[in-house]
Amino acid sequence: MGVSPVRKQLAELRVIQLMLLITIILFGVFVRSLQPTEAIKKPLNTILIVIGVCDAALALGLRGKYFGPAESAARENPANLNALLRWRKATITCLVFAYSLGIYGFALAMYGAQRIEFLIFFGVSILLLLLWTPRLNLPSGLKQ
Repeated sequence: MGVSPVRKQLAELRVIQLMLLITIILFGVFVRSLQPTEAIKKPLNTILIVIGVCDAALALGLRGKYFGPAESAARENPANLNALLRWRKATITCLVFAYSLGIYGFALAMYGAQRIEFLIFFGVSILLLLLWTPRLNLPSGLKQ
């Protein structure tokens, strides 16, 4: 008996999520070992923070627009591979946007931003990666 497509997709997405989480944590460990450098110039600091906030807003907007319908379609008919692939694509997109916030935090840290500035980005990245854990809640009568 083979593994169902839903279980396979969930397993693959959770491995991707775990890899993204581990790399963000490793970035945080690496940043902690850095010696303080010259402080970041204010315009660059502001630009990175604005881009990061826009990235977070875009992630939330895209998740609201694309993830819900893709999840509903995949939940209603888990045998429909097109619906499952749309759900997978929406999930990966959300995870990558969450991960990119950690990258902005890493960039801020590398350029000598204040600790609170880059820790916020790391924290929000990890929080979203955990909140957006791939799951597909199927009706109880359907097998995954």
